[in-house]
Amino acid sequence: MFSHKFKSAGCDFEFGLSLAESKLVWIAGPFEASEPDLDIFCDRGPKKKLKRAAKKTQVRKMVIADKGHRGEPKRCSFANSLDKPEVSKFKSQTHFRQEKHNGMVKEFKATGADRHLHGMERYGDCVQAICVLLQCEMKNNKPLFDIQSSLLLEILVCH
Repeated sequence: MFSHKFKSAGCDFEFGLSLAESKLVWIAGPFEASEPDLDIFCDRGPKKKLKRAAKKTQVRKMVIADKGHRGEPKRCSFANSLDKPEVSKFKSQTHFRQEKHNGMVKEFKATGADRHLHGMERYGDCVQAICVLLQCEMKNNKPLFDIQSSLLLEILVCH
């Protein structure tokens, strides 16, 4: 596992956060750092989970994603210069929440090239344990940045 981005060994995780509350709804990983985000999304679970959820509720489910997920327009929505200002603001807020969560994971100092000496599987277990602790923290006393609920409702009704 070698990350060309960081010029060292590395791996990635994909975290999915709820838009409506401070809640982690999926973790995918670990993956080799060289594996493209779109391949992870399509081949490793999140896309399949969205399809299953859509079948169950009869409503198409999508995620707000970054540019690394382009190529899945039926499942991913991206920042777009044609978005209405309120939609653009909403997407910006979701990105901020995602980055805040990622920063909270990094606060545990369990990430980095020298941290997964016991193999990918054990490292994955470690990150999942961190996410369980963060979920408890978010639920009880440290919620993520709150997206304006009125804005969320307005966007859901308009689309």
